[in-house]
Amino acid sequence: MHFHHLRKPAVRYCAVCGKEPVAAYHVSHSHRRIKRTLRPNLKPAGGGYICTRCLKTTAKSTA
Repeated sequence: MHFHHLRKPAVRYCAVCGKEPVAAYHVSHSHRRIKRTLRPNLKPAGGGYICTRCLKTTAKSTA
């Protein structure tokens, strides 16, 4: 039985700056490459999700 249709869609981008996941390689010492994704660090704030850099910037500008 599959329940993937019951899950909420994952938030993948910042609502302020639009930062989104990027594809990259993890490179070992022997230079073997493994594909991975670098995802932004998103936190819920103000009804949406924003990255921690924008969270810090908005906290500075309101203080």
